[in-house]
Amino acid sequence: MNLIIILHCYNCLFLQVNTASNWHSTLQDLNQISQIIGTILVVIYVIVTFKTFRQIKKQTDYQQDAYLSIESTIISESPDDQNNLVSESRLSRLSNSKKTNFNYINNDLSIQMQDILQPIFKFEDSLFEGNFYTLIFTNYGKAEVKKIEINLYVHIENSKELVDQKMLRQMENKKIQFQIEELISRDGGRLKIALISTASFAIYKIHISGSYQDIRNKNYKIPDMSYFGENPHLQKLNLA
Repeated sequence: MNLIIILHCYNCLFLQVNTASNWHSTLQDLNQISQIIGTILVVIYVIVTFKTFRQIKKQTDYQQDAYLSIESTIISESPDDQNNLVSESRLSRLSNSKKTNFNYINNDLSIQMQDILQPIFKFEDSLFEGNFYTLIFTNYGKAEVKKIEINLYVHIENSKELVDQKMLRQMENKKIQFQIEELISRDGGRLKIALISTASFAIYKIHISGSYQDIRNKNYKIPDMSYFGENPHLQKLNLA
């Protein structure tokens, strides 16, 4: 009887020790799991925090960027009309002016076409002057713009009558590059630049691309844009 009681007590003690050991092992497992979960949460927190700060930085940088809006037009005025032939020391002060800056005019292609067409049409020189292709830059950003690079692709189409009777090429193509170093102020600063005369182009298409740079030396791409125009009086022969 006493032996049975002793064995029973031993079994109870063994079960208690075994249960305690199981609980200790379970607690260790739970502790390891909690540590793993904690590490994962820390990693997630770091990633989310990094992405948040990066997004904040992007937004901050964006709020400090320049942003040029570009319009193209044809103007008939001349440098003499606006007295725009100013010294380089005064150019930066024209960035907010409504006047047209004529200091970057490239007349090579216009003169070339005038030399071809003037003997044909017998027009006076004045009819081959003016009609300047002009870009208007407005800076709506928060950083001043200091430099603009423009690639001008000019496609000139001669009329069928000129091609047939005067043996001219149907199409003339020319790429002209401009580097404009002007300071355009932020928050609405404006610059109006005349680039080429189109008065000697019969039918033409002008395509532009390029880039600009702000005072922090950050570069921006100019969206491609095109302009179509014509001078009807250059499309039919004037044999009088």
